[in-house]
This record gives sequence, C-alpha cells and structure tokens, in this order.
Amino acid sequence: MASMPSSFVLRFRFPCARVENLALDKIVPELLDEKYSVPVWYNAERFNAWRTRDGAVPEAAPRGSKNEKLFDFRIGWADEALCMTVVVTGKKEQPFWRLSELDDADVLRICFDTRDLRVSRRANRYCCKFAFYPFIGDSEKKAKPFAQWIPIARAKEAANPVDVKTIAMASKRRKDGYAMSVVIPAASLEGFHPISFNRFGMHYAARDSEHGVFALQHHDPIPYEDDPSLWSSFEMEGALTV
Repeated sequence: MASMPSSFVLRFRFPCARVENLALDKIVPELLDEKYSVPVWYNAERFNAWRTRDGAVPEAAPRGSKNEKLFDFRIGWADEALCMTVVVTGKKEQPFWRLSELDDADVLRICFDTRDLRVSRRANRYCCKFAFYPFIGDSEKKAKPFAQWIPIARAKEAANPVDVKTIAMASKRRKDGYAMSVVIPAASLEGFHPISFNRFGMHYAARDSEHGVFALQHHDPIPYEDDPSLWSSFEMEGALTV
C-alpha cells in the first residue's frame, strides 16, 4: 500500500496580495511579478501517466531546490477579478498543441471555492474548475492561449457554467519556456465578493510535457480536484470586510 503524502494531513493558508490599477483590456503574459508567488510542491513521480508526442514517457526529475525554480505560480486579487501568472523555465522544446491533443498538452488545471466553506467533501455552487493552456492552435505560429470550464465530479450542487470568453488570457514564448497570465472577472466567479468574504479556497496542478506535474499540494492519486475540503486557503490582503 502506498504511503500517504505528508501534505495530505496539513491544511495551508497563503496570503493573496492585491493587484492595483488592473486594466482588464490590457492583460500581458507576465502580469504579476514575483511578490505574488506561491510555494509549489514538485510532483514529478506521478508524471508517468502522460507521454510526449512521440509516445515516450518523460524522465521524472527528482525533487529539490533546483527543480522548484522550473515553475512559478503567482496569484493576486482585485475587486473586479482574480489574476494569475505562470512562468515555466528549463524547457528544451517550445510548447504548441492542437485541440485534438488537449489530453497531452501543457496545462494549468485550477479549482476555486469562492467562499472557502470546507463543510463538505463534495463541491457546492461556489466551486469551479478550469483548464488553461498556453499555446493551442492549428500551427505553432497561430497558437494562442485557450481556456476550458470543467464540471467538478460528484458535486452536490451544480455550478453555473462559466463562459470562458469572459476570461482574459495572454501568453508568450521565452528562451527556455513560457509565461502565461489569466484574469477571471469577478462576475464569472459565483460568490467572489471580497467585501463580504476575504478568503477563497484553491488547488492547482500544472502538467508540463517535459518537467512533470507541479501542484500546490500533491495531486494524483488523491482526488484533490474534486474535494474542496482538501484545497488550500488564500486570504485576500487588504480586503475590507463588513
């Protein structure tokens, strides 16, 4: 029987800094700087569930401070939106995937509970899940960031589907990786109201075709994405609650 990861018995709370002067019509690939960074678990040993385009299984690198620098996840909040930036380095190949290859593509999968209720292991109407891809298209030259809203398995309350066209995204290729920013408007996150609730629950897992899986806590085989009671808490700094 596999041993339980130590992070399973812990519940984390992170600060979430405020984003000032957010312009929803001017989203850039590196919207947030390093002050918005969140610690990451490197979960590469589970990566053998995925393969590269040629069918090979990528070699999982060991954990360590060097590998922690391969992935940087940043998050901030504003009255009108939640903002995220992902920076991936150390890649040998530039990411590009077609719509028919989403199951193998580089992706950030992320879950939110806008009320951070933690009263049930099944999702409620304040919970939502997304997948964000940095480069999807018919060709590498035409590839653009792509978003999906995903229903949460075993949810006890059906959340309203989110129109991903309301989500602002930007990505760019770097010398050894890429940067991607995502801004989800408050109107697309049911229950997101910093004046009334200055906390939200969140879990993410980013799958990289070369490095493996980077997760806020451990990911497979524990069903983190479908159990909001396991998600970490984020406290919105500077939110004025009533």
